[in-house]
Amino acid sequence: MAEPKLPDALVMAIGRVAVNGAMLEQDVVLFMWMTLGHRLPTGARGSKAVQVPTGQFSRAIDDLRRIARIRLRGELRRGFLAYLDASKRVAEKRNRVVHGTWRAVPDEAGKHRVQGLRVSPLTGEPVVDWLSATEIGAIADEIHAARELLRSLQPGLWAAIPELDVARIAGPVAPDLEAGRPGIA
Repeated sequence: MAEPKLPDALVMAIGRVAVNGAMLEQDVVLFMWMTLGHRLPTGARGSKAVQVPTGQFSRAIDDLRRIARIRLRGELRRGFLAYLDASKRVAEKRNRVVHGTWRAVPDEAGKHRVQGLRVSPLTGEPVVDWLSATEIGAIADEIHAARELLRSLQPGLWAAIPELDVARIAGPVAPDLEAGRPGIA
């Protein structure tokens, strides 16, 4: 017997987590590239092809934490470290939602079974969670809130770290794109 189709509300909530999580990842990677003074690699037609290799998001957060401790002071440092903490926390939730195996039929409380790749250290069995579409939507909102926190910090970050000048970072890429040579400028 075939598994029933996942309900639209559940699929939409999972999709919101996936999209917001991808945007958060891009924010972190872009900030990392800009902070380290690298030019952005680009894909075909000038699309930004900046990605964190699998399993490296946590490392990027840790690297940014070290940079923040060296380059930032006071409230700006505290705010940016709070952003990094929130980003790491919601990325873990995102992974649980996006990489889980979902059951279409909810329990009596409207929660769907999701089994992920995490294994219980006590039993050695896969960890099973039960989440409703509303709870998954709240995770998407948490991810969005982390992105908004970064936006609120940007003016102070630009002032504290001059190399975050977006025009300087984007400038050298444009000639290669105009010449029709996609790839790293």
